[in-house]
Amino acid sequence: MSDVASQATGSSLLPLQGWRIAAKDAIRLPGACLILPTYKRPDLIVSLLSVLAALPDAPAAVIVVDGSPDDATGSASREWATANSAPFELTYVKTPIAGLPFQRNVGLDICFSDYVYFLDDDCVPEPGYFRAIRDVLDQHPEVVAVAGLITNELNRPLALRWRLRFALGLLPRIEPGILHDSCTSVPPSVASVFAGIKYVDMFPGGASGFRRAIFDNVRYSPYLRRYATGEDLEMSLRMRRYGAIAWCGDAHVAHYHAAAGRIDSFQRGYMDTWNRNYIRRGHLLHASFVNKLRFWLDIFLAMTLDVFGFLRHPLQPRRLMHCLGMFCGVVSSVVYPPKYREPDTRPQFRFAGAVLDSRSSQVCR
Repeated sequence: MSDVASQATGSSLLPLQGWRIAAKDAIRLPGACLILPTYKRPDLIVSLLSVLAALPDAPAAVIVVDGSPDDATGSASREWATANSAPFELTYVKTPIAGLPFQRNVGLDICFSDYVYFLDDDCVPEPGYFRAIRDVLDQHPEVVAVAGLITNELNRPLALRWRLRFALGLLPRIEPGILHDSCTSVPPSVASVFAGIKYVDMFPGGASGFRRAIFDNVRYSPYLRRYATGEDLEMSLRMRRYGAIAWCGDAHVAHYHAAAGRIDSFQRGYMDTWNRNYIRRGHLLHASFVNKLRFWLDIFLAMTLDVFGFLRHPLQPRRLMHCLGMFCGVVSSVVYPPKYREPDTRPQFRFAGAVLDSRSSQVCR
């Protein structure tokens, strides 16, 4: 856990600066709060806020959790809120640490609505997205988390690595959304549009919705607090101890992967290895020797493909740096095996910013 987060104990919650503006239009989806973690993407946040304001089912509260080192996102959001009539209360907070898992936990600390949504800042929900997820939670009491359907990533051909995985027997052809004991799952891109729900093992954190009560038991792992890979999978596996996870085919959202605000290839490679091994050791305790071997062979396959990719394009070192990051992740995992022990889920932060409109309903408190 970070030094900053570990300072908060008991009722001594660390204050977060920012601001809050009341809804200027009629609330459309009461009791719902959307948390938007962001990092150095002010234009995307403003664009997304405009999309949300036009939706017939916009959540009653939106929280922008900014990990950027500058104030560009806060200034842009405030200008937008001042100039537009939004059907939601808008809160902006600045976090002391950047990273999706950490920022999502910060948003949870200052949001107390009955329904909570997470959305990546480069995602665009379609009309009815939030309502469809809420309907699943209302109609299926056993469900605690709902995954949205990312429509622009469906029906895509398999990449070379995936074709080799199947050909070499590193992964059987299972349904998307199901986790194999080798700590691998089929990409959701091979799925097609569907209606209704499917029960799955995991959700994409960038397009998901939850009952707020589940976060009394689980929070995003502080061991994966930076920009991470696998943090959604790890969170999903802990949530499944308390209820089911559903994939909603009627909650349509598009994901346009933004280049800004991402980590370098070396760090990504390191986390691709260390994070997966952390999840494997913590949640797949009964995996057979064959599936453990499949896990490490899959890591070796990815490193090999990185090397060949670099040899084909030696002037583009991205693949080589990713391979080196994976190698360091392997060494770290072997020399210093990750230990799995999640801390308590108590809140660590509180909103201490300015309320810029006296009409504020304090939806997020």
